[in-house]
Amino acid sequence: MYKRQFPESIFFTVFIGSFVVELSVLVIDFERSIPFIINFDAVIIGGYAGSANPTDPDEKNPDAYPTVITGDLLGNDPGLLEPSKVDPTAPDPLRIDNSTALFEISAPADLSGLTLTGAYNEQGGRGGAVNAETAYALVLQQCHFLGNYAEWGGAIYTKRSVHIWECEFTNNCSASSGGAAYFGHVMSCDYYKCWLNEGNALVDRTVFTNNHSLLGSG
Repeated sequence: MYKRQFPESIFFTVFIGSFVVELSVLVIDFERSIPFIINFDAVIIGGYAGSANPTDPDEKNPDAYPTVITGDLLGNDPGLLEPSKVDPTAPDPLRIDNSTALFEISAPADLSGLTLTGAYNEQGGRGGAVNAETAYALVLQQCHFLGNYAEWGGAIYTKRSVHIWECEFTNNCSASSGGAAYFGHVMSCDYYKCWLNEGNALVDRTVFTNNHSLLGSG
């Protein structure tokens, strides 16, 4: 059994009814096939200074104080995933021990200031970093999605409403569709918004770099 620990630069505000629970560090025992599950309204915020800035530990700057949630459980990944070298018929032996998914979300959730990296779902899964297939009102703010892999939606998978704001998607890959993100059945799109069969996807001030889908729609 491995342990995944959120670094102190993460700040949890979890809303459960009228109660608010605040945690700075959370350690969870898990297996690679078990993601963090969010099945109630939740806000997860990273990028705080913590002890790196004793005079202002509440300073929020995800670039200066990254909060990294990684699927590289053994710390043996040979650098960032290179999508052009992914072969779905031959799993990478150095990534086969990585988490198959990082988050599974089925309720309204807001993830902010996080770096989500290293998910490797060679088992035909959906959403390497975030699987939000049944979640309404998903908000992703100032998050970095780096080097995640899944069959559908290398970084994120959703079919319902999602707002992606000031995020970066780099070197994510899917074996089927949606190298960076899979939004389900897209009815129509304009410059930055897509209307889905069950909601809409709004993407604003977000950068996509070197994401790849082996069947198209990168």
